[in-house]
Amino acid sequence: MNVVRKLRPNISKPSLDVLTRWHSTHDMLSSLLKFKDFDTQVGLSENNWADIESLVEALQPAKITAKKLQSDQLLMPDFYCAWLLCIEKTEEIDSTLAKNIVKCMKTRETKLLDNASLLSSVFLDPLLNGLLDETQQAIAKKNLCAIWYRLNQFTENQTQQKKY
Repeated sequence: MNVVRKLRPNISKPSLDVLTRWHSTHDMLSSLLKFKDFDTQVGLSENNWADIESLVEALQPAKITAKKLQSDQLLMPDFYCAWLLCIEKTEEIDSTLAKNIVKCMKTRETKLLDNASLLSSVFLDPLLNGLLDETQQAIAKKNLCAIWYRLNQFTENQTQQKKY
C-alpha cells in the first residue's frame, strides 16, 4: 500500500460546480487547471486550456467579491464598495467574458442605485457620498428625513402610552 502511495502523485480530486455557490464555477475551473500537466486523459487542446485560463481570470474578481459578501457584518456601504471594486478589477481584464460581466454589473448597478435605502447609506458614508450625483443625494436626504419623521412619531407614541 505504501508503494502505491509513493508511485501515485498526491493530487486532489477536482471540485465540481455547485449551483447554489456563486464562485464554484471558478473553483472547478481552477482545480481543472491543476491537471493541465497530467493531460493524458483529459485530452484538451492548448486553445481549450487557454480558454479555461481566461475564464478563471475573468471570474477571479467575482469570486473575491462573493467571499466578501458572505461576511457576517456586511453593511450596505461595504457591499457597494465591494461591488465597485469588482467592476474595477474586472475591467482590467482583457477578455470578452470580463467585458460582458462588467456590462451586466453596470446595468444592475443602475437598478441598485434606484434603492433609496442604499442611496441613504452611501450618502452617510463620508468615503462614498461623493459618488452620488445631486439627484441621488436629494433622494437619500428625503429618505433620511422620512425615517427621522417616523422615528419621532414612534417616540411620541411611546411617550404618550407611558403617560396613560
